[in-house]
Amino acid sequence: MDRSMITRWPVVPAALAVLAFGGSARAGDVYNACFKLNGSKVRSSSVLVNATPICKATETPHSSNEEGPQGIPGFSSCSPEEVTGTCLANTFAVLNYTCSSGKAVGASAIWHTPFDAADNGPFYILPRSGDTWTIVPWNHTGVQQDFRFFVQCCS
Repeated sequence: MDRSMITRWPVVPAALAVLAFGGSARAGDVYNACFKLNGSKVRSSSVLVNATPICKATETPHSSNEEGPQGIPGFSSCSPEEVTGTCLANTFAVLNYTCSSGKAVGASAIWHTPFDAADNGPFYILPRSGDTWTIVPWNHTGVQQDFRFFVQCCS
C-alpha cells in the first residue's frame, strides 16, 4: 500500500514553520559556530564539526562537545523514513507521508535534482496528525525537479 499522495497546488500557502532533524553525532565531535553579537543567533553557514569557522566582526565564536539526552522522551526507538516526490516547474506540490509504524516526530527535505541540496526553492513542512506530516515544496526553477522527504518515526 502506497503511504504517500502527491497533489499539485497552484496557490501560495501562508508562511509555515519548517522543522528539521540531523544525523547522529560521534562522542568526540566538537561543534563550532559563529553567533551574532546582537541576539546570539547562530549563522547556520558557520556551523562546523571538528573545525574552526571564520567569524565576522559582528560575531563571536562558540564551541560545544556536550552530549545531550539520547533519543526522544517517551519513545523506545526512532528511525527516519524516506519518500521521494516531484514538483513541476514554477509551482507547488503537496505530499502527505504517514509513518509505517509509530508517531512522526520531525521531518526535513532536500532537493534531489539536479543534485542533492540544490537551491530549487523553499519547503514548507508541517505536522498533520500523530503519524502524518505534509510537505509543500515550491519549485522556482523553469524545469521539473525531484525532492527527498524524510520523516522521523518513533515507537
